[in-house]
Amino acid sequence: MSRKKKGMPPQIMEVAFVLTFMFLILSTLATTTQQESKEKMLPDIDLGSLKDQKSEGSSSLKTVVISVRKGPTFFIDNEEIEFKKITEILRQRNPPSVQLRGDQNVPYGEITAVIGACMEAGIYNVALGYKTGS
Repeated sequence: MSRKKKGMPPQIMEVAFVLTFMFLILSTLATTTQQESKEKMLPDIDLGSLKDQKSEGSSSLKTVVISVRKGPTFFIDNEEIEFKKITEILRQRNPPSVQLRGDQNVPYGEITAVIGACMEAGIYNVALGYKTGS
């Protein structure tokens, strides 16, 4: 007796399998080739010149240190200022980040107020500094 199964004949199944396999291989090769050609199109950049521009240029690339002492008394880079001027000064300097240092006797609310002033100035990279040791 002959084997009769419902569905596609075995030759068509083999052809469909081979075509699917070839399609997978070709699509993988095409994707790899496209990625390589995109990388070749990128411009060459001299990273040394970028470092020189940063070091030569503006002080806006320098991290600003804000200190808070009991009272509260506020300092930006060792210069005493009023709290309401913090946002204005930060907007003028436009630093990439702020390091916030607080005296241990300063209420936490004063520290969060300074963080809020930094956020209002558009600076979201705020690091809390601390002293180690005695």
